[in-house]
Amino acid sequence: MTRANSTNWHRLIRRLHGDVGFVCIGLVVVFSLSGLALNHSRDWDPNYKVALHEFKLDDIDEQSDATEMVKSFQQKSGLSVRIKARIWESPHQLKIFTEEQGTISINRQQGMARQEKLQARPLLKQFNQLHLNEAGGLWVWIADIFALFLLFLAFSGLWMSKGKYKYWLTASGITLPAIAWLLWL
Repeated sequence: MTRANSTNWHRLIRRLHGDVGFVCIGLVVVFSLSGLALNHSRDWDPNYKVALHEFKLDDIDEQSDATEMVKSFQQKSGLSVRIKARIWESPHQLKIFTEEQGTISINRQQGMARQEKLQARPLLKQFNQLHLNEAGGLWVWIADIFALFLLFLAFSGLWMSKGKYKYWLTASGITLPAIAWLLWL
């Protein structure tokens, strides 16, 4: 085989490395952002935030019953409330669980209502679902192909790099998870 007909493996791998890297950019962003969010799920809810709204209910008093309290809340807030359940947390505090409006706590002694409603974090909730493979189906194949692409990028990058420092950096990348596993798991 002549030099003109032979494959220049270095050039081919370098070209494939670049092309595969460009394909992976979007997925790397999605997995990185969701990974950061999910890593700190003990500190905050990565999928939802709680929206708090308070309302002064002037037309209730200590003698108001649950029906009057709910009616007063609906009039003041302008929201329709479909109740799933309700409990008296104390003689003055009614907690209402609704289908669409979250939870509502009404204190008849203070004449105050507090609504807590979960709101999905835009995009981050969807990214987290993809990261945790909640989509299933075709997404499993996309995630598997992405994992194979990352392996290709790792090994082709290692192959293209010159110098002995690449072995030390690779060893540190393998050692860090091993140390973490030994110390914390």
